[in-house]
Amino acid sequence: MNTIRRANFLIYQNGKPIIPSDDGFIGTCKDFKVGTALRLIITLPSNCRVYENKPHTQELKELKGQEDSEGKFYSRQFVLLEDENKKMGWLYPRILHNNSNRLKVVLQEDGKFQIYEVGFCNQDEKLFFRIQLTKERKGTFDLKAPKLEPDTSCDPTLPKNVGRILWHNDLSGVMAIRINTGTARGHWSEIVNCKSRFVKPNTDLIVFGSLTTPSTQTLFENEAVTGIALIEDVPTSGEIYLLVEQITSADQVDDGFRQLRKIIDF
Repeated sequence: MNTIRRANFLIYQNGKPIIPSDDGFIGTCKDFKVGTALRLIITLPSNCRVYENKPHTQELKELKGQEDSEGKFYSRQFVLLEDENKKMGWLYPRILHNNSNRLKVVLQEDGKFQIYEVGFCNQDEKLFFRIQLTKERKGTFDLKAPKLEPDTSCDPTLPKNVGRILWHNDLSGVMAIRINTGTARGHWSEIVNCKSRFVKPNTDLIVFGSLTTPSTQTLFENEAVTGIALIEDVPTSGEIYLLVEQITSADQVDDGFRQLRKIIDF
């Protein structure tokens, strides 16, 4: 998990402090109840700004913090809601007025800016507090600047249905996957194995079930769906066939991955 220099983050539940572990772990879903409120208090240096999503939109608005001699203070309440689909776990954290699980902290110094995403997420029934550096650029941060086009370069050495994770947003679950025809979008909820750890960008290889056109607005042209499996080595064509068959058959996942681990050592 990343850190922000001279910043401080405090988490409270019913007035009692919660101390995250080094990877941000704060407890399992069994440790909390539906409707639990988590209060996040942030102290930042004066060269930082905090933004949140406007309700029902991807647009950002700047939050006004309280200032004193130590910097700026910000406070937001996240509520644990029940997810009937259990896509990311049966509890998921949200700021109620905008249905978001994160804030953006922009640090401006030395002729460049860094954007960090700060918030809570559920991964494999475990709740985490995360701080992640998601962007670093030269110049001054401009809220109205257009989004950069995603990297669409390909890796022709990779077989069909195999990709390498370029980046992963821990709080949104979205990832970019380099494949043999370009770069595709993926989501953590599609992963069917090794869900107990965060993925490793530029390291993790995957096998995915299929590609489709994204159903939501995005700059990506393709999305990996019907299952994603983390693997350590590029599989043979025969192994790829078996892996795709297993991850696209929901009723065979358990038995299939007992076989998968015999094929590829995790």
